Amino acid sequence: SECSKAYVNVYASSRDELDAVVCCDGSHPPASWLTGTYAGALCVPPPRFLPFARRLTKFPDSWLLPLIPILLRVVTVQFRRVFTSATAGRVAKDAPHHLSHWVTLRRLFGYIVVMNFRGWALYILFNMVQDSIAARFSSSEGMGGTSMTDSATMEECWYRNLLHSSKQDDPTCYGRRFDFSDHVVLFFGHVQPVILFEVLFCFLLPFWPLSKADKNDGGRRLNSSDSAPATSKSPSTIHRHRLHLPTGAIPVLLLASFMYLNFLVFLAVHRTAAYFHTSTEIAVGYAISLLVQIPLGVLLWGTQCLGHWDRARALVGLPPYEETVGRND
Repeated sequence: SECSKAYVNVYASSRDELDAVVCCDGSHPPASWLTGTYAGALCVPPPRFLPFARRLTKFPDSWLLPLIPILLRVVTVQFRRVFTSATAGRVAKDAPHHLSHWVTLRRLFGYIVVMNFRGWALYILFNMVQDSIAARFSSSEGMGGTSMTDSATMEECWYRNLLHSSKQDDPTCYGRRFDFSDHVVLFFGHVQPVILFEVLFCFLLPFWPLSKADKNDGGRRLNSSDSAPATSKSPSTIHRHRLHLPTGAIPVLLLASFMYLNFLVFLAVHRTAAYFHTSTEIAVGYAISLLVQIPLGVLLWGTQCLGHWDRARALVGLPPYEETVGRND
């Protein structure tokens, strides 16, 4: 039968090697994406009953899905504001800092900046730099081309005639040149950091009504209009800024969406690492994603060595670093 899609293992020594050429002819069971053979898992994509499983790398899904937590926060806070206004006849003007619309919009704008930085700098610019270096040193050892593989054990680009006509003239034999994983950068420098930052923010500073236990622990100070700045005599800020466990429909929905999107991310990362990149290319891609992860981590938690970033923390609605770690001066 004809192949609806075909894949070539560019590091196979010849066409006769096992799975050197994988033909997707529709003969693999539907569950092959999870339990199938090497060829079956490659040919069968994740099932359609998993929402967004096939769309995580496509636009606009990859740009909108990371914003689900903050959009849920915006809708919920706005609904509560309108409901309070309708029942009480006024809108509270002394709401906590982290519930301010301007603070939320600044954080939303920050996420959009982060995603554009990943797209323009870590993807387009870094690929241009990589291609420029590879073109300059393609004939030297240790850079691109067949020097990345053991060319002595390979036939000379045995799959060249199987490539698209536009790829057949590649002097380095298309697919063998070093190419850091763009998808790993997308997953760990774009999708996951934005989701993780906002979800942790929401559980540190909840926008939903707190349980009685949380209020008894001082949680009322985070979610009420009579909150006061911390002093040396106030209750331990460790309690006031701890992670609040989900106790209602909104936090459960938030946590469920976070866990599901993480499942999709790691499912996609596994497929990328198993079939489309070498371990070195995956590692370099992840290292590039740290250019986003580390600043967001420092902003959220602060460090002794890199600073506390209190001014930046205030812009996005976070309390000062000393309050977060529970330090009392």
